[in-house]
Amino acid sequence: MYLSLALQSNYFTANLLIMKKRFNTLLFSLLFCCDYCAAQTEKGVLLLGGKGNFDFYPNGTNESTNIEIQPTIAKFVTKNLALGGVLGLSYNKTGGVQVKTFALTPMARYYFGNGFVRPFLVGQAGYAQAKVNDNYNPEYTSGGMLFTGGAGLVFFLTKSVGLETTIATSKGTGDINGAIFSLHFGMMAYLGSE
Repeated sequence: MYLSLALQSNYFTANLLIMKKRFNTLLFSLLFCCDYCAAQTEKGVLLLGGKGNFDFYPNGTNESTNIEIQPTIAKFVTKNLALGGVLGLSYNKTGGVQVKTFALTPMARYYFGNGFVRPFLVGQAGYAQAKVNDNYNPEYTSGGMLFTGGAGLVFFLTKSVGLETTIATSKGTGDINGAIFSLHFGMMAYLGSE
């Protein structure tokens, strides 16, 4: 029995080493030899995509549901600089309180580097509006300016498709006074790449 376990252990270790070598070879190929799959951020390329979020917290009478989508469209006006806009839509219900939010924010993005993994900076400024409805008060609407700034990293799967993550902070004015820190994940298409 001990010999059988030792043989199985050696077989498992040998297979693990082979898989590790294959993974390292693939990783090396992707990181250093696949510059051809870098998406083009040249003038005229259209950036289309967005981010989404869904949360549900079952907590008895205070259960919470949150749904958020942020479609994005932009065009590269020069190499690595895209200008466009983001439409933010969200719905939140916690207990007896419902909040529906709408935001329209112009956006600027600047990308660094030429590889298939690229950092970028993003800035947005625009208007946001929230409608609040609860069981005890009449529905009311509040609004104000919304300013967002952040940094992100995009991983180009192909020349035209990238997965990204962004760390951002947002600050509101008027009735939407306050600051938010957020982490987003999304997918973007870079249309018009050669």
